[in-house]
Amino acid sequence: MVSRYDIVNLFNSQLPLLSWKGDEHAKGLYFNQDYGYLVERTYAVRVRHNEPAPSVFYRPCDNEEGEVVTDYPYKDLTKVTKNYHPLFQTNQLDETALEHLFNVDFYDHVILPAAPLDILLRKVANKRQRDRCLLEIKKDIDEIQVSLIERANATVLFSESFKTSTEIGYHETKGMVYTYLNANTVLHALNLFNLKGNVFFSLSRDRIKLNSYTSTPKVEAVISVPKHKQIKNRNQIN
Repeated sequence: MVSRYDIVNLFNSQLPLLSWKGDEHAKGLYFNQDYGYLVERTYAVRVRHNEPAPSVFYRPCDNEEGEVVTDYPYKDLTKVTKNYHPLFQTNQLDETALEHLFNVDFYDHVILPAAPLDILLRKVANKRQRDRCLLEIKKDIDEIQVSLIERANATVLFSESFKTSTEIGYHETKGMVYTYLNANTVLHALNLFNLKGNVFFSLSRDRIKLNSYTSTPKVEAVISVPKHKQIKNRNQIN
């Protein structure tokens, strides 16, 4: 049994990791009959709950209870993004559109152990600095290399490699696969999962979906991929 209160506590426990940027709707959780949602143009999370109740929007406040309102939050979405492919283009999202955010038509996926990845990301301790870094996932048939890269000058700060196997990695793809994600956003999403298990990264052209078969409650996250201009210097040195 997962209650809405459980989901609120989960997000509140990880709130210090997240940099709030953009519309007010991104500073809270929307609950419908099935999920609790955090949604903004470059990052969205949904967590399954088992507590049917009227739809509400919960906004964390200084007091312990926070603020609960009945107004639907995704009606006037004004934030734009220049550096990342947006998860949606419209200025509003209905319930059907919310579901569609998590339907990723992926071309490959990578499986990584959550705990070592968490340690790697936390090597850049300052949140603002981490927000200026990219997490690069580079996979071939035998190995997955994960690197923390300073976006401005394409400098590799930290890196770790994992051998592919039936548990770590996914080796149906032939040749090299690259993907990049905002490092701070990945760290927040990662800590919504059970760090003792593995996390699946499903890769598509404009977004990456994260999920896990071992975490309770069931969490799904989608993170937008940076546009090419954000990574062209890195591509030049590979």
